[in-house]
Amino acid sequence: MFIIICPALEIKRMERLILKTMTLTGDHTLTGYENLAGYHIEGNCLEREGIFDGDIILVDFEKCPRPLSDGVRDICLCYASAAPIGRQKLMAKVYTGSRNGHHMGTTAYSEQPDREVNISRVLGVVAAVFTPKGEFKREWDTSDCPTELASEETPSTAPGTVQLQVLRFAPGFLDTIEGCRLINVRRDIYEAARSAFKELSREEQRRMMFTPNAIEEWDERREFWARVLGPTMTVEQFTVAMDAITEWYAHCLTLRESEEGGQT
Repeated sequence: MFIIICPALEIKRMERLILKTMTLTGDHTLTGYENLAGYHIEGNCLEREGIFDGDIILVDFEKCPRPLSDGVRDICLCYASAAPIGRQKLMAKVYTGSRNGHHMGTTAYSEQPDREVNISRVLGVVAAVFTPKGEFKREWDTSDCPTELASEETPSTAPGTVQLQVLRFAPGFLDTIEGCRLINVRRDIYEAARSAFKELSREEQRRMMFTPNAIEEWDERREFWARVLGPTMTVEQFTVAMDAITEWYAHCLTLRESEEGGQT
């Protein structure tokens, strides 16, 4: 059985670039191989499928892969990238399906976490794999594979796909101009103010991360902190804290005025 062996960059011109032929041996049952062609694998991203660096995959260019599911795990030759708008490269990947308008594939490492790729074009389905010397290793039944890709959305079920928890951090007191000022005043005052800040709602904490614009907003902010800090401090601590905050507001307004050419 003779097939065409082509390098990755020449796959689109395969019919005109017969660079090498070789005889495949072994107890395979492949038929109709006039529509098949071989492709040398680079890397071990399909090692869990028994495909290793240097192996030759036999690709059926008249069939398309099915979405990944129980009992269905089709490997495709495709143009893909790690990001939707990234540079497309010729790859062999386990096809996972369509999601958010993109066809997706995944690696199949033995020890590394799997990574999904965005597929721009599927060229065909892998029907068999041979060693670099042409010795048969494994084949897949592609008779049930469709001639067109399914357009329905497919949930991501790729085994080993890394899922990350998205952590939502609350703003810290040092994210505010008051926190940055009071930490340089006295530690006991800073700790009391930080404890009060922690009791604020998430919305109030986020609002304090941004400095005011109009003069009246600075006055409202000072009154807000007076209400927040009063119950958590001694009279002496409260006086020192509010004096420091008021001084810092004046400093901020002076800097803004100089930057804006005296328009504040």
